[in-house]
Amino acid sequence: MGQSLLARLLEAVQRQASRFSTDTYELEPLFAESALPTANGAAWPKHPSSSSRRCFRIFTVRHIFATLAGIFTLLLIGLFWSGVPPSYSEIREFERRLPQHNISLSLPEGRQGKFLRFPDHLWGHGLNNVLQEILLQSELAHLTDRAYVFEDYTWSHLPFPWTVYDFALRPARIPLNAFISGPSAGAPMPAPRAVNAAFWKQVCAHHNVTTVTTEGAPSDIEGDALMHWWVDRLRAVQDKPCIEIVQGVQPAFDRFLFGSPHILSLWPALSASPILANFTWSPLVHSAVTRNFALL
Repeated sequence: MGQSLLARLLEAVQRQASRFSTDTYELEPLFAESALPTANGAAWPKHPSSSSRRCFRIFTVRHIFATLAGIFTLLLIGLFWSGVPPSYSEIREFERRLPQHNISLSLPEGRQGKFLRFPDHLWGHGLNNVLQEILLQSELAHLTDRAYVFEDYTWSHLPFPWTVYDFALRPARIPLNAFISGPSAGAPMPAPRAVNAAFWKQVCAHHNVTTVTTEGAPSDIEGDALMHWWVDRLRAVQDKPCIEIVQGVQPAFDRFLFGSPHILSLWPALSASPILANFTWSPLVHSAVTRNFALL
């Protein structure tokens, strides 16, 4: 009786143990394939959390790149939503075809003419600031019998056609004739007429350009006295065909002149000069005013 009971207990234990035998119990392939040998040659499985951490890192990097790409795309959409600025190609072609851009013209124009350029002209400011400087610079060229070299209205010197301002695209450079059509931008006037920078480079590439600095220029004096000082300064290099006034930190006509009563002394001569007497806004400006006149 006791032996049969013991035999039945052993048989029950064996059946229970057979449920966990190596023939029926197997580790998942992840552990079996990634087992590492121990000192005695046995293999221990890696903990599953290491693979989870690796997957999490990969997912996090991808998520960061996807987020950055999404933000960049939204910024581009926002910039281009307001439209792409015009290229002003027709106006640039108009400037290129100005009749004074002809090297075969006789004196005081053509290849034998005399020119005055301000390479350090004001940029990155509003049109009013730039325009007041242009008027005095072109008046100085007129008084010294030189062709004024006009430049683009420049907002940025970056090597791109556009720049960003107020979270919108705007042209980095705009041809001056998009704003004005007066003598300062090459309109008819007693010769020599103003020329653009491209023509200057074509003509003055064959001459030694003479550089005149603003060093020693007086300050805090009446505007007409300052203009006369510059006329005398340029008369000293009258025989030089191509002159550049390098302004640096001290412009030939600075903001202190424009913002003070000293500017008033220039009015009598300037108002009678063709620079101001023949000044006019460009056809583009006139058409914009006409289209929007009802809203003004």
